Amino acid sequence: MFDCITYGHVPDEKKSKLNPKVEKCFFIGYSLERKGYKCFNPSTQKLQMSRNVVFDEMVSCTHHRR
Repeated sequence: MFDCITYGHVPDEKKSKLNPKVEKCFFIGYSLERKGYKCFNPSTQKLQMSRNVVFDEMVSCTHHRR
């Protein structure tokens, strides 16, 4: 579902022991270059690609945008 919140897995090499294992992002589409989902991370203001995401379709991201 477009316009929903996703939680993407953070690889071990990109986090320290005490950092969260997932990042909250907004699903914006599918990648045409490789398998995966395009997600926007509001905390870093960057697009990221991930194959490991969990969708929260009950909450639309339009309610959470600034």
